[in-house]
Amino acid sequence: MRQFNGPTARPQPADRNALTVAYTYGLAATAPHAGTVRATYTCPANRRALITNISNALMRQTAAAPVGTIESYARITNVAAVAARVIELTCIDNTVGYQQSQSLAQSATLLPTETVTHATSDNSTGGTAYYVGAFVGTEYDA
Repeated sequence: MRQFNGPTARPQPADRNALTVAYTYGLAATAPHAGTVRATYTCPANRRALITNISNALMRQTAAAPVGTIESYARITNVAAVAARVIELTCIDNTVGYQQSQSLAQSATLLPTETVTHATSDNSTGGTAYYVGAFVGTEYDA
């Protein structure tokens, strides 16, 4: 007769050599620029990362002449090199002080080599913008 004692319990992610990982950036009075990566996180080999927060904000600081699109986004790139924007803020408003922000909580689990990237762009002629972005996660043994 075979006896079954149930599945072997595997420790929760927080009990598997957990480590909090984070970055933040803030850019004031940023002049017009092409798409530029501001920060990135890559999940290391033999680890996973639970994303606990990704956030972005942008604000028009000084008027542009003429106005162009300002953009701030966060994207996740998976192991198959497919990138998906999970936050995308786009502004075509030239009003000084116009702002947008967005935050995502517990949005995904990253596998080894997957990345979170924050980037900005400004297609205006003149004027400045303010950008803020952040990422917080819990990295643990796979």
